[in-house]
Amino acid sequence: MKRKIISIIGILFMTLLIQAQNDTMYVISNGVTIGKHKLTEVDSVLFYNPQATPEESLDITNLKFLDMAIYAANYIDTNQQIPLLINADENGNLKVNAAEFYFMMSRWLRWFNQKGEGATPPQIISIIRNINKPPSPQGVSSGTVAKADILAKGESNANFIEQNNYVPNYSTIGSTKYISQALYYLMSKTIRYYAQNSSTFPSTVTITDIPAPSNWNSNTN
Repeated sequence: MKRKIISIIGILFMTLLIQAQNDTMYVISNGVTIGKHKLTEVDSVLFYNPQATPEESLDITNLKFLDMAIYAANYIDTNQQIPLLINADENGNLKVNAAEFYFMMSRWLRWFNQKGEGATPPQIISIIRNINKPPSPQGVSSGTVAKADILAKGESNANFIEQNNYVPNYSTIGSTKYISQALYYLMSKTIRYYAQNSSTFPSTVTITDIPAPSNWNSNTN
């Protein structure tokens, strides 16, 4: 009789334990339980995959960035105008407009102005969307600029855009104001040289007159 009572108690205990387990949600990471919650305390469950697909990613490699700068500089040399859009992936699904690429180039140059021109380049350059056009561009669009000034203006332009969210109207180098499109051309030629000359920067870069892009903020969709 005593054994029978013990058996009944054991069965009841196991039943309650199973019910408790069924009412509990366990959070498991890599096979390890990292948390548990009673289902009565949970009002929703969201499943999220943090790994973006290539089409969704706004991070590009340094190698691809260099290809984009080469394309931009070559396009300007050939067409005497800034490309409105540049492909940022192999399929043409990801694009950047002129203002966005201006910001990318300035941040890339800032990296070297801060770390030294012989530094290892950044592995990833992120595309930052919704950069506005220069509101009242002014200045000259031709001239010759020294390497130290190019790197310094890359940094000052990057800092300016981070604070104001638009491409600056001009950049002053010495006593000369260079208009926005001149800086775009200057930066793209500098980065193209770096890409094609064993990761070294030119001592000077010369740019010629080009018009502003017809639209700094072309639709990237």
